[in-house]
Order: sequence, then structure tokens, then C-alpha cells
Amino acid sequence: MRMHTDDIRIEKTGRIAAVILNRPASLNALDLSLGSDLSDALARCADDDGIRAVLITGTGGVFCAGGDIRSAQGYADVDEIADKTISACHAAILTIRRMPKPVIAAVNGITFAAGMSFAAACDIRMAAASAVFRQGYTSVGLTPDCGWTVFVPQLVGPGKASEMALLDPIITADQAREIGLVHSVVADNGLLTAARETAGRLACGPTAAFAAVKNEINSSVFVHLEEQLEIERMNFLQVLKSADAREGVAAFFEKRAPRFEGR
Repeated sequence: MRMHTDDIRIEKTGRIAAVILNRPASLNALDLSLGSDLSDALARCADDDGIRAVLITGTGGVFCAGGDIRSAQGYADVDEIADKTISACHAAILTIRRMPKPVIAAVNGITFAAGMSFAAACDIRMAAASAVFRQGYTSVGLTPDCGWTVFVPQLVGPGKASEMALLDPIITADQAREIGLVHSVVADNGLLTAARETAGRLACGPTAAFAAVKNEINSSVFVHLEEQLEIERMNFLQVLKSADAREGVAAFFEKRAPRFEGR
């Protein structure tokens, strides 16, 4: 499995692999290349018997700002590139859940939209004190993907998830811990050390038992994940054609408040 660009780094230290999103100039936003590379990187970690715990983080003080709207606008067929990007990211999400190894999200900064979905899909979430979270999709007239509607309601409850989806508040790291979105908050300069220590503890643990527990949680809680990912994909592509989505994206580029008309 090859990397298409340098947008992903894999750093293997002993039995721990760190998968690092490396598009800081674009706030680690997910385009087709990064989505495909992330899926490939996670599959490598899943297939490597020498890796017993996986860590996901970002560079440049950013975890992931969601989908790369600017990049998608550079293609003649936006629908097609959006579909391919979503499909690549959904493959990565399925790999996180299906790999028989614990996956830790070290949320080191801005975490919007699909970035929140990826963090929520992990088994453990640790956040830097300066990290901020935002659902982000609906503010530009779009709908969640990457399992947001599966993972986030399970973590924070359906009522809070509805508030996040409809009102789109910015959530601080401390607020994220209070509502159950992350497990712990660590000083910015200590996040990676703390995350690696947790990963090391897991890598030295009873990994066969961990794998079985993860499988049981998937079977109990996320049994319909693949079907829900497909619903999210279809809804996203349908809503992408709406007048409100066009207005939301235009407002994003023009740095103004959108004027939605319900169409």
C-alpha cells in the first residue's frame, strides 16, 4: 500500500505506530489524496503484527479541520470528487473500528466536521487544552459524514448531538471532556507524551482480550455502522446539490454569513 503524497506520516516506535496528518497549510483538511493515504496508512497498521497500538494526530497545532472544500472546488465534477473522498474516508473509519488493536486520537488542536468523526471513531480520545471542536457541516448547508451520526450520539447522547448538529457550537477541550466527547485533557506541550504513554500501556497489555472487547463493542453498539455510513454518503451527495449548500459554500469562500432559503 503506497502513499500518494507526503500528507501522511507513519512513525513506528517499538509496538506503537503514530499516524500523523501532515497538511498543516490546509489545516489537515481531508481531500481525496489525504483520505486515501489515511485509509492506506491505517490498513498498514492493522496488517502489521508488530504494531499493538495506534495513535492518530496532526501537525501544525491542528488535528483535522474536516473536508477540504477549497480543494473540491478545483474539480470540474464536484459531486464525483466528493463521493470518492467520502468513500476513502469511510474506508478509513471502518479500518479504525475493525482493526483488532486499540486506536488513540491525540487531538492536538482544531477538530471540525470529519475531524471530529475520526476522533470519535477511535477507542480513546485525549485532547490538548487548546483543542476546539465543531460539527461544522450544517453551517455550510451540508450533512455529517464519516460516521458522525453514529459515534457522536453514542458519546454525548442524542440530545446533545442534536444541539451540536443544529446549532453548531464551538466546544472547548474542557467542555468536550464534560460531555464525554474526550476522555482527558492534557496541557498542549504534554499531549503527545501522555498519548504515547497510554499507547505504550495498551501495547503491553492483553491485546487478544482488547481485540475481543473491541469486537464485542462493535457488535453491540456499532453493528449498523456500514449501513449508516452509506446513508450519510447518500444524504451528503443529495444535499450537496441543494441551493442552501451552494449558498453555504459560497458564503464560506466569501467569509460572510450564509443566507439560507430552505431549498
